[in-house]
Formats: sequence, C-alpha cells, structure tokens
Amino acid sequence: EHAFQGAEALEHVQRATVRGNTFDLAFVDMRMPPGWDGVETIENLWNVDPDLQVVICTAYADKSWEEIFARLGRTDKLLILKKPFDEIEVVQLANSLCEKRRLLNGAKLREETLTTVVETQKTELSDAHKDAEVLIHSMSSALISLDEEGTVSRWNPVAAALFGLPSPTAIGANFKSLPIDWADWSILETAMRDCCVVQQKQIELQFTDDAGALRTLHATICPIL
Repeated sequence: EHAFQGAEALEHVQRATVRGNTFDLAFVDMRMPPGWDGVETIENLWNVDPDLQVVICTAYADKSWEEIFARLGRTDKLLILKKPFDEIEVVQLANSLCEKRRLLNGAKLREETLTTVVETQKTELSDAHKDAEVLIHSMSSALISLDEEGTVSRWNPVAAALFGLPSPTAIGANFKSLPIDWADWSILETAMRDCCVVQQKQIELQFTDDAGALRTLHATICPIL
C-alpha cells in the first residue's frame, strides 16, 4: 500500500492493526511536505506498531544520523537507504526485513504460549499446594518438618496440640531450642542424622507434657529430597 503523507501512512497502519494483519515493513521518505517529515512519521507508526521494520529513504542531509537516532533511538528496526538506489537494494531489504518480522512474530507467539503454559502450571501448582494443606491439616498424626539447619518449617495442628506450642511459635524456631522436655534428646538427634543414610528411621521417644505426665511417641523420620 502507498501513502503520500505521514498521516495517511499512519491510517494504513492503524487499519491493518485493527484487522490483525499488520505490515512487516515501511519505506519512509525523509521529506514529505507539507506534512510530517520521515522521523515524525516513524515515531507515530511505532506508537501503533512498535515492531514495524522501517527503511528511511533520503537524498538530503536535513538531519544528521545522530539527530535521527537521538529521536528514534538506536534500534535494529531502522535502516537507511540513500538515494539514488538500485532496485535490487530495495528487493533485498524487503525480503530480509519481512523475514525478520516473521521470525519476530513467531518468537513472540512462542513466548506468549510459554507464558500461558507457565501461568496454567502455576495455578495447578497453587491448587495442589492448597489440596496438600487441607490433607496435612486433616492428618491425625503430628507432622513436623525441619530444614537443614534444624529450623521448623512445618508444624501441623496435631503437633501444636501434642506439645502445647502453637504453629506461629514453633515455625521459624530451632527445633532443639523449643521448650519440649525430652527424656533423651540424643535418641532423636541420632535418628535424624541416621535417616539421611538409611532414608527412614522409626524410633520411640518419650517426653514430659505440660501436665507432668511422661508420654511416648512412635516417630518416623525421613529426609525430604
């Protein structure tokens, strides 16, 4: 399509964008009196279609290249074609820049598809976490998780009731430092160390509860890999 003024060119690009059939490339003359010059035309075209490839055609030095790049930015979407030029130069530019736009569109489509997949997976993962939390809170056994430093990262309601320590108090604290009166802490400490080798350790532990009663726990300890 052809336009004799920058504003007319902008209308073409706007209509094409609405149709969803954008232009790949625009050849823009630097001088188009009495309307916009080439630089102002390109600025307006890029406001509508930022990925439009542009070739400036000029035989005059009204503006230096530095002035042009200062307004339009140093971008790989803009090339200069000095007049007079051969027809083959125009053909080669059209072929290469249209192919570049096609590849750019394909890359953007793949990126959008990937973004959609990631968002879907994030939603599914969030739903899975919610389901896991419901399951954990419905367990009849105490569930306690520690990180590599021995800091409590999970403390379900059964653990809170068992030891008389609410979750906000336990989570983030060092497990060994919690006010639990173990009969023999070394049994638990040894089991936690051994489980990293044997993958799972089952032991019996005793502790004294708040009422002064000695209680026995059957515990399974395993690493989360």
